[in-house]
Amino acid sequence: MKAVIAIIGMITVFVLMLTVGIIINSLMVYKFYNWLALPIFNGLPSITYMQAIGLSLLLSLFRNIPSMDEYYYKGNKIEKKTTWWTAVLFPIVVFGIGYIIHLIIM
Repeated sequence: MKAVIAIIGMITVFVLMLTVGIIINSLMVYKFYNWLALPIFNGLPSITYMQAIGLSLLLSLFRNIPSMDEYYYKGNKIEKKTTWWTAVLFPIVVFGIGYIIHLIIM
């Protein structure tokens, strides 16, 4: 019974993390498109948030996701440690850089 609850918990956490990732990436696409693409390329229509979600999912098919793994020595062998916080921190830093570029363009 404990194993079933643990599996359900892992699936719930996975779905929640996936949903948060999609929301963050879609917000970045929405903001960057409206901040940067519209002023640079005249005549482009603005997009809605739902269109940004679709565009974000489409773009995720074509990008190469960098490895979020760290390697470290433990004793005399190399161990791999996945850093999930890098996946959260990276979009925030990119968002900040994009906002600075937006302020410079406007």
